[in-house]
Amino acid sequence: MFQHDNLTEVAVQMPDCFNKLSCNEFDYLCDKRITINYNRKENLTKQGAFSSSVSYIIEGYAKLCLEGHGGRNIIVSILKPSDFADVSSLFDIRHYYSVIAVTNMKVALIEKEYVKKIMDSNTRLTEEMMKCLVRNEKENYKKMISLSTKNMYGRFADALIYLYKEHLIDKLDNLNRQELADLAGVSLESAIRILSEFKKEGVIDLHGKRIIIKQVKYLMKLSMY
Repeated sequence: MFQHDNLTEVAVQMPDCFNKLSCNEFDYLCDKRITINYNRKENLTKQGAFSSSVSYIIEGYAKLCLEGHGGRNIIVSILKPSDFADVSSLFDIRHYYSVIAVTNMKVALIEKEYVKKIMDSNTRLTEEMMKCLVRNEKENYKKMISLSTKNMYGRFADALIYLYKEHLIDKLDNLNRQELADLAGVSLESAIRILSEFKKEGVIDLHGKRIIIKQVKYLMKLSMY
């Protein structure tokens, strides 16, 4: 389901780099923008699919995934309002990642040609878009280093700390155990076992799917390994 937005819509949550737009450029992109509503578990983008638009989140949360063999996914990060769904696709013809809704969402889409038209004349916007891309890729690189060098408990601690620092623990109480396992790069069975161990040790508390972190410093120490 999609709709064209009213230019006077006040609650538009654009990415920070769009602050470099002039009033005319802002109005131009708003006029070219459409919004689409997604339900939980729907794909916003598909890894390897052709990319024709730039999208960013207005409401809701999504997971940025790398798809592996045998249906195994790695959740690289959780996307929140004002984040681009896959900014790297602006500079390529395909999506590098799959983006899947974790909650019901409202997402804005703008055809890439319209964004690139503004970038051709607005060097500040181009610079900010490149900075955004570099920041994202640096974080993704750090994630891959964590997954390849840390043990299972360290990776799981990393995942919990990430959710805590990004203030996502309370907002994503519907994040299921498989998604948490994918975020930590462990199996579902391992995720369930580690959660049980952490609860017994008083590191966390569990209320259904909701996780309450009680010993952040312990997790930070554990995440070093």
